[in-house]
Amino acid sequence: MSYFKNLSRLVSRNSQSSQASKEEVSPPSSGTTTSKASYGDPRRTDTPPPSIPEDARKTPEIRRRESLGVRMSSVINSSSKRKSEDKGSKRTRRDSSTPNRVNTHEIWSLQAPTPTTETTTRPISPPVSSRPPTPAIARPASPAVRHKESRLRLVHRGESAKSVLLKEKEHLTTRVHELTEQVHTLEERERTYQARCSNLETDLDRATSKYRSAKGDLEALLKEHNAAAEHTARHIQELTAQKQKVEAQLQQYEATAQVARQYQDLKVRYQQLDSRNQHLETRNQQAEAEVQQLRDQLRVAQSTAAAAAAVVQQQPSRQVQDLRTRNQQLEAQLHQAQAQLRQYESKHSETTALLDVRTAELKGAQAFLTKADSFSGADIIRMVEGLNSEIFQCCALVAETVFSEENIPKEDEKFVAGIRTELAGMHGEMLISFLAKNAVASRDPLPLQVALQMLLIKFCIHVVTSFDLDNAELNERLSFIYEQVVNTGV
Repeated sequence: MSYFKNLSRLVSRNSQSSQASKEEVSPPSSGTTTSKASYGDPRRTDTPPPSIPEDARKTPEIRRRESLGVRMSSVINSSSKRKSEDKGSKRTRRDSSTPNRVNTHEIWSLQAPTPTTETTTRPISPPVSSRPPTPAIARPASPAVRHKESRLRLVHRGESAKSVLLKEKEHLTTRVHELTEQVHTLEERERTYQARCSNLETDLDRATSKYRSAKGDLEALLKEHNAAAEHTARHIQELTAQKQKVEAQLQQYEATAQVARQYQDLKVRYQQLDSRNQHLETRNQQAEAEVQQLRDQLRVAQSTAAAAAAVVQQQPSRQVQDLRTRNQQLEAQLHQAQAQLRQYESKHSETTALLDVRTAELKGAQAFLTKADSFSGADIIRMVEGLNSEIFQCCALVAETVFSEENIPKEDEKFVAGIRTELAGMHGEMLISFLAKNAVASRDPLPLQVALQMLLIKFCIHVVTSFDLDNAELNERLSFIYEQVVNTGV
């Protein structure tokens, strides 16, 4: 708004200055000459309008107003130029109909004609100059120059200066009215733009409030989403823990099922062994009955032999011979019966020993049927793998430590010699001699590492094959069963 006010003030100031310049111009008389300085140089241009201060803040609204002012000034200049051209063309047409007595060089030099004593109709030639004529440069005449030329023509035709000034005043007044109307139009546009800007500001405020409310809603949604995500994560952790518990229970159930299957197998084997034991007892009873029969037969044979001997003593020699043969037969039968008895006794002893073994096996199996295993097969495999890695690391560390020392202390030489002798008995003299040569020649820790691994593995095998170190009674039974299995080859 201030820019348009400054523009209107500038237009009014230009109109006042133009009116003042018109009042100063007086019509030329016959005895005076019009100088070039009184009317000004026709090539002189108007002063440019004052520019906007550079220290003003260049906001988008100010830039928009500046561009609007530039366009308005261009429109004003173009309209004034058209009007002046139209008026100049009308005057030139009017002047072309009447003869003009003003010389051409006087118009271009803006000087009045020099009065002479006698009236001449011939035009006065311009003064001859010693300089060579300069070529005329075609320059477009400005509206002010054309206006001054038309004013000079009117003055030289004899019109009064007052009428010229009145026409100029009317022209400037109309121009001021036009500019004022344009300023009012621009002010209305500015008010419209301000209303639009206020509407846009209100819309911006509404959008800002909506954005803030949406931002608050979004933050609330984000908080709810984060809370839901945390709740979901906790729920997932709980489900994972429950899954692990279920897997552990499943493993326990599988182990229990495996134990139940083992129990069923052992129960079947126990029934088989029991039936076999009963069969062996039956055979033992039969063998004892047969032995008793053989003993009875032996007693009968002995009594018969004694009776026969008595009869032999009483009867003649032929009968004695028959009785002797009979006695030999009976002795042979007796020896045969004794051999069968020894055979049955050995079978009975074997059956009794086998029955004791099977009874011990059943007692050892019953000790495992009352409780489940503490570890599954996968856990035992992992333990064995961990034991292997520990053995490897220990042997590597011991081998590197041994080869890092240059000399053995004297107080440890006897201990080393005793250990070397013991190891030679366990692993062989060849390995011990090879390790001794390696320690002197190549000092490679790999053979010592392998020997240590073998030693530790043997010790671990001895510990693992001890069955149960905590329960001495069960360990004794298991060891006895294992020895019987090895001896019998079952």
